[in-house]
Amino acid sequence: MSSLQNTEQGSSLVIALIVLFILTALGLMVADVTDINIMIAANDRDAKNALIHADSGVNVGHEILEANLEQNQPLALCNENLAGLPSCPAGTCDAACWTNQTVASFNASDNASWPISLYTNGSTGIYLRAGQFSQGLVVGGAIQMGAGYEGVGKSAAKGGSFVVYLVRSHYEGDRASRAEVDLGWRHVNY
Repeated sequence: MSSLQNTEQGSSLVIALIVLFILTALGLMVADVTDINIMIAANDRDAKNALIHADSGVNVGHEILEANLEQNQPLALCNENLAGLPSCPAGTCDAACWTNQTVASFNASDNASWPISLYTNGSTGIYLRAGQFSQGLVVGGAIQMGAGYEGVGKSAAKGGSFVVYLVRSHYEGDRASRAEVDLGWRHVNY
């Protein structure tokens, strides 16, 4: 019997080491998955922040554009020297020159095509531009009344002209997060 006991010595140590190795491997895998999930959550947060900032930037751009039009001032959001854009002739605020540009072609130091920047820190910040996209005539859509509520010619169907402006807001954020939001705004002149 003593010979059988001698051959079984150390088997519990081997089993304990195998179980310890398996538990260590599982612990390392759980830590790795946790790190990946933290990175995914951070990227999601940065992407949402970028979209929120770009959206708020386009709202600010709309207000600046509207204030310029009310005061008959040149567009503050449009730099008429778009030398950095090959399809734009000098002295134009035509949004068709830059509507097809991608987010990847953004350059924060290009002040010619991004005339207004907000809350910048290095390349991080909101960059705005606007331009005229199209224009035309608004025709009256109903029979004109001889006298509306406000007098002759003040009915809702009097027609006029319109200009469609494109306001683009680009946000460069932390950890290479970026977003662009476009706003098409139709300004009707009566």
